[in-house]
Amino acid sequence: MQGDAKRVEINEYAQKLIKRTARTLVGKAGLTKSDIEDLEQELTLELLKRLPKFDPARAALNTFITAVIRMHAAKILETRSWGIRDYRREEFSLNEEVRDGEGDTTERGDLIGREEHDRRLGGRSERDRHDMVLDVDAVLSRLPEDTRKLCELVKTMTAPEAARRLGIPESTAYKRLADLREAFRKAGLDDYLGNPR
Repeated sequence: MQGDAKRVEINEYAQKLIKRTARTLVGKAGLTKSDIEDLEQELTLELLKRLPKFDPARAALNTFITAVIRMHAAKILETRSWGIRDYRREEFSLNEEVRDGEGDTTERGDLIGREEHDRRLGGRSERDRHDMVLDVDAVLSRLPEDTRKLCELVKTMTAPEAARRLGIPESTAYKRLADLREAFRKAGLDDYLGNPR
């Protein structure tokens, strides 16, 4: 397989795709033109790492290359997005002792009212959260069993980890998650969709 890895390293299709993908990432998740070279290197390394898994019986080489590059580009954006934080946010403990408006000390958590509590939980009231559970259950009940299993796993792990656990290709996991998002959109539940993992 080393010979295949060498061929892909100089494969014109792979080189062009990597360059094009790196350029399309600029402007997203804080990436700039100065990141292009690093992005090209990262995408190239990922492709080289994945090449030993290429099976010509399952897909054409260029299809494999495209899938690897696209999935890793999505992973780069996801990882970078996690690192971008709202400059106004600040981490602190709700048990921290602070002074209230009257000069007395109390735990910070005691100062957070019900409205703020609901906002931190997604801005939904208890009734809204109950309705959300019913809506989500209704959509999930109409999905194929393999997609429901994947949904359960991605609650606690990334899509690639879930794919490994289920013994399916990552591309299949991402396709099923895309189908899931579409099912939520069709059901009018777009506001329940978070960022993909």
